[in-house]
Amino acid sequence: MSILNNLLEKIQDNVDPNYPISLDYNPKYGEDPKHWTCLMIGPEGTPYSNGYFRLTIDFTEDPPEKPPEIKFLTKIYHLNINDNGHVCLRSNNEFGGGKNFEQVFYEIYFLFIKQNERSTWPHFKDRKNLYENNREEFNRIATEWTKEYATEQESNKIYD
Repeated sequence: MSILNNLLEKIQDNVDPNYPISLDYNPKYGEDPKHWTCLMIGPEGTPYSNGYFRLTIDFTEDPPEKPPEIKFLTKIYHLNINDNGHVCLRSNNEFGGGKNFEQVFYEIYFLFIKQNERSTWPHFKDRKNLYENNREEFNRIATEWTKEYATEQESNKIYD
């Protein structure tokens, strides 16, 4: 557990205050350092702009060899995030071998800006087709979902 505590301290000490990610303990989990929540604000110029996206981060007993389990609690229309909130990332296969926690979060945040067409959920064929062939409509739906599900008020309801 000391490896995990050292990792979490390092993360907290190195988070750039200008970076639109907020890490905190989830009050429903109590003070267990293995269970965190994260709030990401969608970047300007994307369908996720100004959306409040709440995620959970569950660490294994042996970081940094194994990646944390990361799940979106906020509903999002995206190629790389399924309807249960699970994120499809390339980096999960590379974690520990040069990949670290911070890089995983940068990769997740970058997915707001550019979705990874090569790393999509197999059952998202219609969504992928729309993304590739009618980006305007895909972005319209993503924007609509952001306005409906990713408000600050909705983000705070997750804890109610």
